[in-house]
Amino acid sequence: MIEDHDGSRVDGAMERPSARVLLVEPGGRLLLFRSTTAAGTWLWFPPGGGLEPGESFEEAARRELWEETGRQDALGPCVWTRDSTWYWAHVDRMVRSLERFYLVRVDAPFDPRPQHIGEYEEYIGLDGWNHWWSVDEITASHGFETFVPRRLHELIPPLLAGEVPATPFEVGP
Repeated sequence: MIEDHDGSRVDGAMERPSARVLLVEPGGRLLLFRSTTAAGTWLWFPPGGGLEPGESFEEAARRELWEETGRQDALGPCVWTRDSTWYWAHVDRMVRSLERFYLVRVDAPFDPRPQHIGEYEEYIGLDGWNHWWSVDEITASHGFETFVPRRLHELIPPLLAGEVPATPFEVGP
């Protein structure tokens, strides 16, 4: 379980460089996974996870894409970064995620077929653990559901309109 947090830095937090993949289908929907926080609320986030020793962010994004979805689509540009601190119940400590988000466009929506499930990925296989979200759904659910990053409803529309930043920018918690 992941505990939601305001994203502010916490002294002594374990640093965890991570890569995330923004999977977008032609209709503009985004694939997100759901986990339950320790408080029992849902948290929706793009596929991805921590870098393994010696692994680059790009290598981690490709590996996580394959492990969590069974796909090997071409990795697009890194569009965002995120520096956020949160409580991770499985390691019983605060974690500072240093994330990079890569854009990946797919030909059609698909059902993820995980190839390798880590010990902390119990959310995979739960009923409703993934969903292809439209911008309208994300916007309508903002405030009721928690999304990573929190401003996802504002950040996705420019990408869908083809406005890919030349340099990745920080998106906040």
